[in-house]
Amino acid sequence: MIKKVGIVLGILVIALLVMLQIKPTQASQKDILAEFEYIMPLVYHSPGEESFYSFGPDGGTIGTIEIDPNDSNVVFTGTWGNGVYRSPDRGVTWTQISNGLVSGFLFDMGIDPADSSNLLASTYKKGAYFSRDGGANWHPSTGFPEETVVYSFAYDPNDTDIVYAAVREKTIEGPTLKYPGGVYRSLDGGQTWEKKSSGLPDDYVYAVIVDPNNISILYAGMHKTGVYKSTNGGKTWASANSNIHYRDVRSLDINPINGYLYVGLYDGYGVAYSTNGGASWSKIESSVNQSLYVYSLALDPTNYQSLYLTGPDGLYRCQGNPYPSSSSSCSKIAHNGQYVFAVAADKNSDYVYTGLQNNGVYRSTDGVSNFKASTTGIKVNVIPAVLNDPANPSVFYVSTAGRGLYKSMDGGNSWTNLTKGVPTSDVNQLVFRPGNSNVIYAATQSEGIFFSTNGGLSWSGASSGLNASSIKGFEDKAFTPDSGFDHPAYGWMDPVDVEAMRPPTDDISSKARASYPAMLSIGIDPANTSRMVAGSSGYGIFKSNDSGATWTQTGFSSGSVEDFLVDNNQTTYTFFAGVQNNGIEKSSTSRDTWTKSNVGMLTGVDVYGLAMADAGVYYAATDNGVYLTINAAETWAQIGLAGTSLTDIIIDSGGILWASSMNGLYRSYDGGQVWYAVADEYLSERFLSITPGYGSHKVYFGMTGGNIYRIDH
Repeated sequence: MIKKVGIVLGILVIALLVMLQIKPTQASQKDILAEFEYIMPLVYHSPGEESFYSFGPDGGTIGTIEIDPNDSNVVFTGTWGNGVYRSPDRGVTWTQISNGLVSGFLFDMGIDPADSSNLLASTYKKGAYFSRDGGANWHPSTGFPEETVVYSFAYDPNDTDIVYAAVREKTIEGPTLKYPGGVYRSLDGGQTWEKKSSGLPDDYVYAVIVDPNNISILYAGMHKTGVYKSTNGGKTWASANSNIHYRDVRSLDINPINGYLYVGLYDGYGVAYSTNGGASWSKIESSVNQSLYVYSLALDPTNYQSLYLTGPDGLYRCQGNPYPSSSSSCSKIAHNGQYVFAVAADKNSDYVYTGLQNNGVYRSTDGVSNFKASTTGIKVNVIPAVLNDPANPSVFYVSTAGRGLYKSMDGGNSWTNLTKGVPTSDVNQLVFRPGNSNVIYAATQSEGIFFSTNGGLSWSGASSGLNASSIKGFEDKAFTPDSGFDHPAYGWMDPVDVEAMRPPTDDISSKARASYPAMLSIGIDPANTSRMVAGSSGYGIFKSNDSGATWTQTGFSSGSVEDFLVDNNQTTYTFFAGVQNNGIEKSSTSRDTWTKSNVGMLTGVDVYGLAMADAGVYYAATDNGVYLTINAAETWAQIGLAGTSLTDIIIDSGGILWASSMNGLYRSYDGGQVWYAVADEYLSERFLSITPGYGSHKVYFGMTGGNIYRIDH
């Protein structure tokens, strides 16, 4: 273990170079980078002495649920952020099985009907992976272009070596974004793939299905161009859209008894169906009259009279006699107000499983009459913030996007939801009051700031002055209840995928008027804890002189402020703020006037995190790597990870410098001269935040979907 002396020596080395070589002018920015080129750190793979552990509240976003066709006791889930989970006991308990996956973000899974040890998984922008041992180990498929997204798989029921994939290829940038795609086919169970899209339009494909009564017939559901049909195993395709009432197709299913083809339509257009192989279409009127956004649909394999629909507002069922048709009644049966992504019904029992956004897996054992949470062991929460209590290292606080605040008193073995007094499920930052970890402040996405004086057991508002009527330039703008999707956790996704995973926003009646801007960060003066600052999204910096009871807007009244640090060793400027597109702002203890302090930084740099190594010695995590100042932000030098967009930076109790990004985790033992990429491929992506551990050599990381990770080092 390299202790703090290592980082101090590293800082001194860099500091000497800074003093000798850098001229403190913005014009010298190019020279700064050139002169530092010979010490710009290479990134090495970590020597590997660390061990990672996942912990945190159960739950998270479930993209797909698959029941083993040969053993109904075994159920698989593909999650949005933490790979694949397997349950051997019908969803009572779950175990992660993601070894070899390079990404934990999945849209779909496939199980070979003839041999359920053969599995497929679609990894976001990483194509498909296959397993030949029931998910114990995963291997990359070949044949897909770069950044392929696989939305769904379909097996040929007569020859399961033949598999089809509905694909979106790499986004084409330009004046108008384009999303090309197609249908791909594998002849070896998903190991290798080739494109089979002759006749398909330039559009990506959400769904593909094989007609169980004629394996030469396939249907493809397109993003904007409706339904296409192939009668020769995918060699050629033709439109099957005659009189269909809408063409954004999200899912497909076929009744194997009578051949009815059902398609789930988005944007409030419900369900269309065809009784003649797509030659003509009708609509299930009830689903259209209710303006249902159908994300996925599935016929009940035990009772083809029932058609399940998932979407942004819950789980619906359309019932027909004998089969769902135009006059069928569709009604909501579960999960009111929650986004349901997946539904799977067991063909051998009354068990039905649903996969929800943020809230994990639910299960009904009595034919959808009663659903109960069935998520034990699944850890897929988006974690914007983690706090470890310095006075009691076994106590943790976390914020979970869409699920609110949680607390653990036993090192993460069990968790309690902190709901009393906090009216929002999205908290962007948590901070302790310096010297008193019973007092916690929470910066929320839509309801201002809250504080607790009893370790999170109850919360009170601390937002006087942050409301719309008090803020200069506040726009009376709308937001959706699912405002968590505005969080940077989702900024790395393609816009079309964010859209697909958020509740609809074009229904005016579902909107609310924002009363507060999104609050992103909080800073507290350790020398006088009544002096506070708060950073907002778009409306700059606010200050409080009474521990957050009241707030006033400062002279910096625009911009999104991501982080603060306070250095009371400085005589003039003591408060420092990291700002998107604006670098560093600094102010005196009055906090009224803020001054730009970006000499040496690239113009328009985004600053997402700040860390203080010593008086006047600060690090900044930016969208262009790490910057260092040794003179209290008068000048800065880029010292590492140039071109990497970082999300946070800290110095731990052992003096090690840690930097996180959406694409990996890095650490430096020498103040930033040399950086090491940490962890294996699967774990080293989508890190949102870092916090030091107390009482041990541990560091904790909040993830975009992998919950919380702890590293022992």
